[in-house]
Amino acid sequence: MKGSAISRWLGERRYSTDMIAGAAGAAVGSFYLYFKSKGEVLLVLMELEAFNLDLPPEVLAGGDTRAALELIVRAALHADLEYAGVYRAWREAIVSEPAIAAWDLPIRAWTAGRIAGAFAALAFLRGARRDLDSAMTAALVNRLFWDLLTDPQALTEVRFDATVNTLTAMLYYTLFEG
Repeated sequence: MKGSAISRWLGERRYSTDMIAGAAGAAVGSFYLYFKSKGEVLLVLMELEAFNLDLPPEVLAGGDTRAALELIVRAALHADLEYAGVYRAWREAIVSEPAIAAWDLPIRAWTAGRIAGAFAALAFLRGARRDLDSAMTAALVNRLFWDLLTDPQALTEVRFDATVNTLTAMLYYTLFEG
């Protein structure tokens, strides 16, 4: 079973180590050779989900910033939707597993840092707001993305394009003047 299939499967139900090993086509003993707990599986899947926030070269060369921003938002949400089950399982696990809860803040800080890095690169483009608190903006956008990805109704096929368009407009008018 591929990573995204496992993550969707994890997000659909309560899971046990027997179920995870079975879905991966492995014995439970093999599971414990690689992981101490099912929480460690979540940590690995969270690392796998990291998406690419590198800015397209045409944006840095002065191309259509809003169109490129839409491509970035679309790609980021699309990539993360492959792991939406992991996000939902993560949200559930931080409530009941202290070891996972301890990782929540550093992982969210890392994802906010990736967004802040993209915002810093955009800050050099023509029309970028110079007075923007990019770290705070990145933290808020990060929280919004996490919330969207843990809500199974938020990014349905019907709502995906509207969500991308709205997020793009919100980010564009937050990051750029006029």
